[in-house]
Amino acid sequence: VKQGSDKQIREDKRRGSANAKTVRKAFKAAIFLLPLLGITYVLETFTSADDKPLTI
Repeated sequence: VKQGSDKQIREDKRRGSANAKTVRKAFKAAIFLLPLLGITYVLETFTSADDKPLTI
């Protein structure tokens, strides 16, 4: 076992948790922005075969 291996493992864990935190923040921001940008209204443009609007 190398002397620096424990330090490297701790560093990798810290990097991984920082990456997960960044991904989580980006996901929350995207969910928050969907209604503001009106993307959810795109789903309302689809109609069924009998010309009734689809509801989700």
